[in-house]
Amino acid sequence: MKVVRNAIGLIVVAILLGGCASARVADIQQPDGKYVPAIYSAATSSSASRDRAKILSDIASKVDLTKGEQLYLVDILNSIRGLSSDVTAVLVALLQNPSIAEETEDRVSELVPKLDLFMHDAERLVTILSK
Repeated sequence: MKVVRNAIGLIVVAILLGGCASARVADIQQPDGKYVPAIYSAATSSSASRDRAKILSDIASKVDLTKGEQLYLVDILNSIRGLSSDVTAVLVALLQNPSIAEETEDRVSELVPKLDLFMHDAERLVTILSK
């Protein structure tokens, strides 16, 4: 009985946290851009962090990602967070995008200390940003 209660409690917490993330994402101003719907959809999905990160990493590496979409993606990551390695994977894909805007690099640089990443993930991002 205790196991069932704990499982139900975890499910309720997951639903509440997922709902909160969706509400935070909905509050972020959406720019114009063809990738915005996919970014929003991935950010609000109930998929595992790794699955969401894979989708967002694929988008982050698109060479035709506009500056507005890049900044939106960074703001989304700040809002939804996720596992350190998953957030780092998306930001690495974005920072290695040849069309990354200077303003996006600046935003990521400001965000890294606030993301509660594992030390090695934060160091990886700082190394990429310093190149």
